[in-house]
Amino acid sequence: MTVHVRPPVDGATTILIRRAGALAAEFCKNPVRAEVAAVFARSFYLRSGDLFVCVGEPAIRNGPLTLIADMRTARLGLHPGQPARIARRRLARLRSWLAASIVARDAPATALADSVRELAGLGPGLTPSGDDVLVGALALLDALADRHAGACAMRENLARAVSHIPSGLTSPLSRCFLRVAAAGHVGECLHAAVSSCLTADPDAAVAAIRDIGHSSGWDMMAGIVTALDAVTARNDLVYLAQGKST
Repeated sequence: MTVHVRPPVDGATTILIRRAGALAAEFCKNPVRAEVAAVFARSFYLRSGDLFVCVGEPAIRNGPLTLIADMRTARLGLHPGQPARIARRRLARLRSWLAASIVARDAPATALADSVRELAGLGPGLTPSGDDVLVGALALLDALADRHAGACAMRENLARAVSHIPSGLTSPLSRCFLRVAAAGHVGECLHAAVSSCLTADPDAAVAAIRDIGHSSGWDMMAGIVTALDAVTARNDLVYLAQGKST
């Protein structure tokens, strides 16, 4: 699969995609026209409607909305607004990456919705701190939900509240990430950080979380810790490392 980015002058930059997250691969099954939404040191974002995908160097690691390419972003000379097209050539050969996720069951609506709306969009940036906290909390509850009834209920309620955040409360990119997290999909580094927290390996958790954005990883860690506190407050936490459950 390739991404073609057209600069203001004649010609186009062609980027060969090596690996794709599950949702990014699904997004690319049909020919897609998009535009460059944001450019960073090691990656850039493409937008098509309400959906964003991240095209990045291997160092950014895997994620559900990530396309990994052998490239150097700084050499591409990209800027927001440039048109792009994703071609599906050799899509069947594309390596995919998928982190385990929990499918939430239906549950009654709760008062969480108001609190989540107050947190959504809190802070500056494309992914505000409040949104990153919500993503971290969802990731932690996902990891516990299949073995812990309390965490499962919390996860269902939080996911429902997050999925109903109105447009306009946060950036379009961050709202896309929130919807994906509510559906049970998170990136590789966050997945590793949660796993390390649950197996009592704080050094590994910190090593994984510090690779996520400028401050997003630390905000996600705040969400992880907050959700973990909420679960342990019930006095019936699942001890994953010892294989015990209540």
